[in-house]
Amino acid sequence: MGEDGGGNVVLVNVAKIVLLLVNMAFMVAGSLLVYFSHRVKTSGWLDAFEGDYAWVGTTTFLCTLILGAVVISLAMLGCFGALLRQKMLLTIYAVVLVLTAGFFVVIVIGAHSAKSKAEEWSAKDFPAVESETSIGENFNQLYCAAQVPYYCEDASINDVLTVFGQSLPGYFDNSVSNFSSLCGVLNVTQVDVVCKVCELVKKYDQYSPVLDWAEDKCPRNTQNQAWCGQFLLSGGNVSAQGTAVENNAPYGQCRPVFFELIEKWGNTLMVGSIIVCIATVAVLVLTLVVRHKRAVIDEEEKEHTA
Repeated sequence: MGEDGGGNVVLVNVAKIVLLLVNMAFMVAGSLLVYFSHRVKTSGWLDAFEGDYAWVGTTTFLCTLILGAVVISLAMLGCFGALLRQKMLLTIYAVVLVLTAGFFVVIVIGAHSAKSKAEEWSAKDFPAVESETSIGENFNQLYCAAQVPYYCEDASINDVLTVFGQSLPGYFDNSVSNFSSLCGVLNVTQVDVVCKVCELVKKYDQYSPVLDWAEDKCPRNTQNQAWCGQFLLSGGNVSAQGTAVENNAPYGQCRPVFFELIEKWGNTLMVGSIIVCIATVAVLVLTLVVRHKRAVIDEEEKEHTA
């Protein structure tokens, strides 16, 4: 084999190693996407898009899950293709890479659209469009539901009684917390009223990411907590509380930072997808190089044997 043949072998080997490393990174990224889809599903944030925008939550969950599975499968195929260097495998891999790049382009467009829509709505008064009402109502339910574990486990008992419009002067010191510990122990009407809400703690524990976000970006205050107290006591009757922004509803106070969150998600998804698109194109080029050089080496080996 001549100098050109030796150079081809070196180039193929270098490309093969790079392909293996990149595909291992893809495998990790795919696993993270699958995990992220699970976190998105269980965090409760998708509940904010129930009703008119239910398709947004469903699409987000399915896209991240399917995308993660596709990336993992693609990475495995790429590793086998790089190791075996079979033309057919490399050809299939190249075709799948093109399809994957196209899919990520669609995600870039969708993420940009969501980001632009959030920017547009945040610049307008509520409701920016009629359907924003359902998002506001869903957000209020989500915000208040996320507070339940805090009320029943961490907040001062006297503060919790105040939130729910109850009062027991002189019963508890202001430093005493963990309202749930009173349920079934202290037979007092005011306590029983709150304990009915505390029965929902396990159901709403999954909303801890929403609670963490709220404490950082839109903290509870006397006004929105009074709204939540009445909302939870009414069994989640949104219509009894007025519109999504009336009477100190959480959405009225949190609307700007909620749209900032959507913009942040959209921007992160858009930038991430662009990076993946660029990486996919780079891997496609390497794959075509390996496939082409593999064919050249095979041809030279045949000539040398002959």
